[in-house]
Amino acid sequence: MIALDFEGKIAVFFGDSMTEGYLAGGYANRWSSLLCAERNGIEDNQGVGGACLQSTVSTLGCNRAWFDVELVPEKTSAHGRLFLAYGTNDLLINITNLLNPTNFKLTLNRAVLGCIEKGWQAEDIVIHTGYWFPNLGFSVGECGVTQAPTREIADAYVQAAIDVARQQHCVLADVYHAMQLAPNLNQMSAEGLHINQVGHRFVADFLKALDYTPASDVITPPAGSFAVRGRIARLG
Repeated sequence: MIALDFEGKIAVFFGDSMTEGYLAGGYANRWSSLLCAERNGIEDNQGVGGACLQSTVSTLGCNRAWFDVELVPEKTSAHGRLFLAYGTNDLLINITNLLNPTNFKLTLNRAVLGCIEKGWQAEDIVIHTGYWFPNLGFSVGECGVTQAPTREIADAYVQAAIDVARQQHCVLADVYHAMQLAPNLNQMSAEGLHINQVGHRFVADFLKALDYTPASDVITPPAGSFAVRGRIARLG
């Protein structure tokens, strides 16, 4: 097992509003800040509210922020790990022929390769699978889209992230399934849309305890995981 210790190095975090720290009760309480404070790291948080991994420029006038590898710093001896935490807003927009799990997987794979070109090793990159909430309705009509994502589509996004982590031998942080099995899951969001301070604390603790050994392409389903039918609230 490889335990997490940033050893005073910079940890870079890319993602959406939950990476940015919305509803964490202050930036010091967001999961990335807690992780760095408690594992000897220097935080570089690049989270942007509403951000997708996939480009939304041509998405029915819905021009969201999206992941841009040009913003990823060149890896230096001062850098430790790079976290990619996307998928929630890609799921929200859910346009079958544009933003979908298949394209998400291709885009995430390209993102990892782009980071590697900037000097990051695959084992430096942590792929975060996103957040899980039970039995919540997903608001439709976002950017003119009327297709409501289902639990099955959410699971497909998560599986895409898992597949890329395994294929590229990055570190897999399966927050989605960890939350699903957490006994205090119903305390992790006050409004059913974003993780709250309890949720940020949970994610930080999960990442602190995670084995940072690179993922294997030998697929082993998460222990005790199961599919739950339903709909998901807008996150991010």
